[in-house]
Amino acid sequence: MYLWEIPTNESIVVSFDLNSKRYDFNTELIPIKCRVPNSIYTEPIVVSGKIMRFSSMLRNISIRYLNRRSGRTHTWDGVTIKYEQPPKNLYVITCEKDSFQINRRRAVRIPVNKKTECKISLLEGEYKCVINDISVTGIGINIDVALANRNLFHRTIYTHFTDLTLKKTFHIAARCLHCTPIDPKVVRCGCEIISVDPPINEYINSRQIKNLAKASQHEEIEETDIFYESEPSSENSGEKDQTVQPVAEEDGMDGWTSKPDDQLILGEGELCPVCEKGRLHRSMGYFICENCGSMLD
Repeated sequence: MYLWEIPTNESIVVSFDLNSKRYDFNTELIPIKCRVPNSIYTEPIVVSGKIMRFSSMLRNISIRYLNRRSGRTHTWDGVTIKYEQPPKNLYVITCEKDSFQINRRRAVRIPVNKKTECKISLLEGEYKCVINDISVTGIGINIDVALANRNLFHRTIYTHFTDLTLKKTFHIAARCLHCTPIDPKVVRCGCEIISVDPPINEYINSRQIKNLAKASQHEEIEETDIFYESEPSSENSGEKDQTVQPVAEEDGMDGWTSKPDDQLILGEGELCPVCEKGRLHRSMGYFICENCGSMLD
């Protein structure tokens, strides 16, 4: 899967290393096709009223995306992220490479780690077990080593567990394909799922989304050089962090225009509102800054 194949109504997780720590931030895709090759548009990341920029201080930048339909997580490394300064206020994220799976299995497995009971075909009685992990196609079950010695290959294991968040109990039938000792007393059975009632997809997707959405504590970032100033207006000073959102227009060079901003003054010779150093000059229908080269309309 390529980066630009992500549906534009989805969100992604941007990850990077800074000062020996790993940070994860969610950002939403902007629902307009990106005109930069091999790229997508996303909302900028705002922390404590400041927009994060991606400089050489940020290492190992990667992108993750959870495909809710398939339950698979895609990741891209070697990406570049460029912040388009006002009036656009967006990230242009570029990567030419295909994604690779975070999980080496074909289907992503979610940890469960719940003690429960199971029944096994051709064996009488009910046995204690632990459901270790589960995917849409398979399940890992820990059982007593003495029970595993009774030739469980291709026998059907019937078990269940309850998810308190969804308030659902999942009843599972799975065919044992192999048993692997994990300590002197316990064996893990790798099983192919035959049936699950109700379907397990919702549970797996909700757990995987939570895993991807776990962001590091924003207040731990103390390196102010990785931010652009983005001060809210006085009337919104008490509200949630806001940035100017790009909106589509039918005609124009790049298909973008900004929302009205009373503080944005454009004119021949005016001070550039982006870098606040250079002066603006009119050319090709745009005001171009002589210092930073920003093109404003």
